[in-house]
Amino acid sequence: MFWKTNPTNGHLKGFVYGGSTNTPLDGAVVQVTGPLSRILTNDGTGFYGTVDLPPGTYSVNAGFAGYDLQTNQVLITTGTVATLDFILTVPGAPVITAQPQTRSVTVGGNATFSVTATGTQPLSYQWRHNGTHLAAATASSLTLTNVQPTNAGNYSALVTNGLGRRPAPTPC
Repeated sequence: MFWKTNPTNGHLKGFVYGGSTNTPLDGAVVQVTGPLSRILTNDGTGFYGTVDLPPGTYSVNAGFAGYDLQTNQVLITTGTVATLDFILTVPGAPVITAQPQTRSVTVGGNATFSVTATGTQPLSYQWRHNGTHLAAATASSLTLTNVQPTNAGNYSALVTNGLGRRPAPTPC
């Protein structure tokens, strides 16, 4: 069989879940866009797949009623099967899943704080020092270098999205 011994295309497979890998979503719509475009529907186990995709980079999104649409990129190469799974989330305000921890640092040292949150994307972050917003401190982590006595105090993060805002529960 020529297509097995001398392949010219690749393939894509994966699963679509809701919230966790324990909840397959039956009937999710998967759209593949790239050198070739296809719209797929998965089965009751959450599985979807498509064959004979020309090599290249594809944008793949998965959607299901009541869940956020999710988009990822995948590279299809000749003769291989790429795997791309999706775990869709229910739209919601941010939920902080790991809060910043208190740090003690000597003068001249460095301190890094981080916060982890879930919720409808995109999430935005704003770090505060003693309740005042820090300019350009808008990532999920904050690093202070060459710490000085003026850096002492409480640091906290505010996480927001289009559905709400959530301060980190405990200042650090």
